[in-house]
Amino acid sequence: MAVLLFISILAISFTVVRIGALALELTGLDWDKAKFQALSAFSNTGYSTREAEQVASHPARRKIVSCLMVLGNAGLITLVGAFVGSVLQEGALTPLINILYLLCGSIVIVWLFHLGPVSRVTRGWVQSWLRERYGLGHLPARDILRLDQGFELKAVTLAEGSKVLNRGLNQLQLKQNQVQVLAIERLGEFFPIPRGDVVLVEKDTLIVYGSSRALETLFASDAEKVINVVSEGADK
Repeated sequence: MAVLLFISILAISFTVVRIGALALELTGLDWDKAKFQALSAFSNTGYSTREAEQVASHPARRKIVSCLMVLGNAGLITLVGAFVGSVLQEGALTPLINILYLLCGSIVIVWLFHLGPVSRVTRGWVQSWLRERYGLGHLPARDILRLDQGFELKAVTLAEGSKVLNRGLNQLQLKQNQVQVLAIERLGEFFPIPRGDVVLVEKDTLIVYGSSRALETLFASDAEKVINVVSEGADK
């Protein structure tokens, strides 16, 4: 009986971690990071500062990780108790055979979770359920644009002496420097997706997206303002 209890608790633990990883993936984390974060939270082990910041700064991720921590505290204690009980269980089965059953049961559970068809069906069902039940899957713009990974979205007003003045966009080697001008505001008019032959003049305000280092170099003498972008519902 104790052996079955242990295997059942182990299966539930794997399921909880799997669901947690899928939920984290829907918030914008890649699958490998999501699995690691879910397992770390469930087992209450630490992870690097950078990864902790990615969770702490995201409301939905904080809720998911908090749930995993609470479930992990209760689940691990029960799991250890069931393991000890299964090994020391008296009866026809010896402790050695009990351990063998536990190992086989654990291997089967892990194998089932990594089996292609089972994994795909489970993944699709859980993700659909999480989207409908909790609205996960609608990524904040900051995650889509990787604004916490070395990229920025800024409004830049060109000043006198700017190195880009009187030059066309196609002369600035923007793509090579991982910079894109999304729009230009000039004398109250707004020009989205400007053409490459547009010549920049003083007091133009450019909406630019790109590498933080490249933006700093390209617009070093200009007035900059970081644009905060958060999708509706990101804090729910």
